[in-house]
Amino acid sequence: MPRDNVHRVVMGAGQLAPFLGERMLAEQRHYRSKKFDAPSWLWNSIVELIITHKRGYLEHCRRYPLGI
Repeated sequence: MPRDNVHRVVMGAGQLAPFLGERMLAEQRHYRSKKFDAPSWLWNSIVELIITHKRGYLEHCRRYPLGI
């Protein structure tokens, strides 16, 4: 696990959506500070990705036993 907060967020995003992580890294390269505070667009994007993934997984779990 990277010690740098930016790389840790990018690594997590990359696990959810591989190309998103690389795009985020390009937008964050210019932003370096001692105290990293994730911008709201980044937080919202990650939350939306998680919601979409969980929704799809739960829908699959609902349909699988029904044979749909």
